[in-house]
Amino acid sequence: MVYLDAAVAVQFNDPGLGSLYKELGFADEDALEDFVGTYIIPGVEGRIADLTGKTYTDVTVPEALRMVGHQAVANVLAYVRTNRMGPVLQNPAGFNLAVPIVEAFTPELLSVVKSYVTKRVKATSYQTDKIATAWNEK
Repeated sequence: MVYLDAAVAVQFNDPGLGSLYKELGFADEDALEDFVGTYIIPGVEGRIADLTGKTYTDVTVPEALRMVGHQAVANVLAYVRTNRMGPVLQNPAGFNLAVPIVEAFTPELLSVVKSYVTKRVKATSYQTDKIATAWNEK
């Protein structure tokens, strides 16, 4: 599936977002794109394929799953960003620190993906005439 479509490319090319890669901890935009293309996108695609039982191509992916992919990739990048910022202060009085948790596939995204789940039925090539004559529930 392709996640860096024209609409997303416009956002990345926005001059106001020129330092996005630095905020995420990458040396340049190419390093960010390599990381997303090498690790995040295959992971998101794999998770969608595992959940649905299907592997999609750029042509066959439904628009709803494409949007789930966009959001899941964005959620992973948000997770990368929040972890670079360090732990979150949970209780100022007690100074409890916690690692921020950002789900790549939120319950809402999972419900969209699950609507594309393929029902699996096992079949066998084994055949016998005895079953047809012996199976009588009268």
